[in-house]
Amino acid sequence: MNIIYNPYFTGNAYISHNLWDEITVGDAGLLEQLLMRAGLPQTVVDENEVAEKARAQAYAEALKAQGTTIFSNSIESDSEGTAKLLLKWRDLLVMAGWSTADTINNGSNKLRVFASCDETLKTSPSRADRWREVYQYLKDGHPILNNTDSIEVRIPKALIPPMITNVLELLPNVSYAMESLDEVLHTEGHTCTVITTNEQYEAWQLLVKLPYDAQTMLVCADERRLNDTMQAIGGKQWRTDRVGCPHATATVFDQKDIPNRLVWLDCAGNGLVPDPYEFLSSEEREALGVIDGETRSATQMQWLYTMLNRIKDWILVSPKYHLGESLGEHPIITSLKQNKTFYDAACAKGQEIILPQTKPTEIKKLDPIGEINIDPVVLSKILKPSDSYSAIDTLVNAPFDYVMENMGGLDAPENDQEPNENLMKGKIAHKVVELLVNKNDAEAYPLDEIQSRFEKECDKLFEQAMDAEKECAAFLNLPENVNMLAVFKEELYQSITKLFGIISNHGLNPVRCEYEVTAKFDPFDNPHGYVDMLLEDQNRDLVIIDLKWSTRDVFEKGINNGEAYQLYMYKHAVEKQMAPKKVAWYAYYLFPKMELYTEPAGVSPKWEEWIEKRKNRLEQLDKGIIEPTVKNSDRETYPKHIILKNLKMK
Repeated sequence: MNIIYNPYFTGNAYISHNLWDEITVGDAGLLEQLLMRAGLPQTVVDENEVAEKARAQAYAEALKAQGTTIFSNSIESDSEGTAKLLLKWRDLLVMAGWSTADTINNGSNKLRVFASCDETLKTSPSRADRWREVYQYLKDGHPILNNTDSIEVRIPKALIPPMITNVLELLPNVSYAMESLDEVLHTEGHTCTVITTNEQYEAWQLLVKLPYDAQTMLVCADERRLNDTMQAIGGKQWRTDRVGCPHATATVFDQKDIPNRLVWLDCAGNGLVPDPYEFLSSEEREALGVIDGETRSATQMQWLYTMLNRIKDWILVSPKYHLGESLGEHPIITSLKQNKTFYDAACAKGQEIILPQTKPTEIKKLDPIGEINIDPVVLSKILKPSDSYSAIDTLVNAPFDYVMENMGGLDAPENDQEPNENLMKGKIAHKVVELLVNKNDAEAYPLDEIQSRFEKECDKLFEQAMDAEKECAAFLNLPENVNMLAVFKEELYQSITKLFGIISNHGLNPVRCEYEVTAKFDPFDNPHGYVDMLLEDQNRDLVIIDLKWSTRDVFEKGINNGEAYQLYMYKHAVEKQMAPKKVAWYAYYLFPKMELYTEPAGVSPKWEEWIEKRKNRLEQLDKGIIEPTVKNSDRETYPKHIILKNLKMK
């Protein structure tokens, strides 16, 4: 296995082609690989919000126990916030190779406080602690990588945290691809377009007019908001252009392979990653061996020049302002201006620059490949099986996607998702219903109180939902969505009113919204999901209602064919978890249609067939067999969340 490492690599790095014996990892991915191969625990507190909060609380108490320190006033003013910040600094110190023992007697006042806390405090390990554990494991003479494994480092050594550098020095077959860096921007042999806009939003609007294809790397720090904005601006053109679309990343550094074109939409401001060790004095930096901020910035710029010089075609969009704040000029633009002839040619037409058009990408149909075979032992080590409905559905219908999604953090494209607009509306609708129904952690409001509260507080509940779902709010509150938002609020009000009217007419009482089910039942060892609405009928039997903001007929087709697998799973899990209670019926409520659908009489659920398919897929994986596609699959017709319909309740 060839491990390509760069701390800036994400799960969305620009990769022109994948190799089976090659993985691309950042800090977290590299740590995971090393822990797994060493047989060490992989759990880190950083990935668990509850554990992280408990860790911060314990750290605050440990700091208070030190008596009067330089942090005492801050702890008194904001105990939890200060503890979280100091824990972040503490973990950075660990990544710098900081030794508690050396600091107790010889360090600065600041570092001695950290050392004293570490001597007395026992908490769950952070990612930094895991790195230190790996380092000690290697120092003790234990091997981790095989002779056939290698690590290729794609970042200047000076920018790697010292602890990771220490680990790499103890591993075999480690090479550094960034031994020499460019110190200037080479304009010869490159084509460049520089576009200046006033607001960053204007830069995003330009994207629908810019030339791009599948070999284009699109850089924008705010990827999610960019995508949401483009959904609104570009509409169907943006959503359906799957093959010829650019590859979006947050930074220029997030590239394994070399793209043909770079479109940098927020080429403004400093453009560098902030120095994480600003909290250290120059003396403390020197004692720890941490490079100074100036050297770090210069090295980053050299690296940036190197990465840009790999790419032949640049389109640099330079917005002057974002949300009313001046962004300043990016150093890359400043460097280009030093080559006046080149820059003047690139910017000859200023904001009126005419962008060249590219021909549509030619789509070639490739012959499908057969099954893929992997060493079962290797496969068992890299897979992290899940018993969530979505994971099982992927396993049954697309085992290749299942393997990719459950190893190395690779995600398959969600071709079956509805447009983002509906997803955003659905999240808000779910949250409003949850806020309306759940009184506290254990009980729901009575139905009459729910209906009364909604009539009086619908606007307040909507705002609370928007505050809770900030990503959705950011999209729905965009200036171009003002009319759509007003229509959505009215639709939601009418739909929720209709929903609880139906619930009332059928004598149902809410038990819980977002009810978590985890009970084991054959053949699932670790099922997990959330029931949107759990209710009781007049006989105290249970009722499940799943909510969706959708108008697609795919759900009707699914229930008519007995393929409401997610609801079947919920039924079994709820009955196991709340035994001896039984689920009388289940339904699907479509917000936009304002209709409740249940399973039609006479339908025979294909539950057992689905379970058998799951079993067969698991047996294939045990043998190292992966089918890249499923012949005659209904996956494009039926999405992951197939539920029900038919018996309309009015």
